[in-house]
Amino acid sequence: MMLEEPVQQVIPRLAVPTIISMLISSIYNMADTYFVSQLGTSASGAVGVIFSAMSIIQAIAFMFGMGSGTNVSHALGAKDEKGVNRAATNGIMLLFICGLIFMIGGVTIVRPYFEMQTDIEEIVKSGIDYTTIVMVGS
Repeated sequence: MMLEEPVQQVIPRLAVPTIISMLISSIYNMADTYFVSQLGTSASGAVGVIFSAMSIIQAIAFMFGMGSGTNVSHALGAKDEKGVNRAATNGIMLLFICGLIFMIGGVTIVRPYFEMQTDIEEIVKSGIDYTTIVMVGS
């Protein structure tokens, strides 16, 4: 597609899925905040405190995805099938390893992180519960 079609047609077709992904992520965060706020202000505060860490995880995932996509595109352009497989495998493995690091690190330092952010024990407790689920899911 990228070698044979005009760039003016290819870019929107490639950009639309990225835009949709970002919109879904934003809608998810708004819905998450809404439903968590139904549990009380401490739960909503916990989501607010961990939101920056969730954004960092998402940014790192985008970084690996875009970098791997670039390497795959280069290999496709060179008709290097082994390079395509290597780039895709490396990207997936890096994401997996990074996810494990975030999971282990996040679950390990969640209490000190929240205690550094707030003195309200109810927010710390809600934050630990919520963050543990987020980090395991990362």
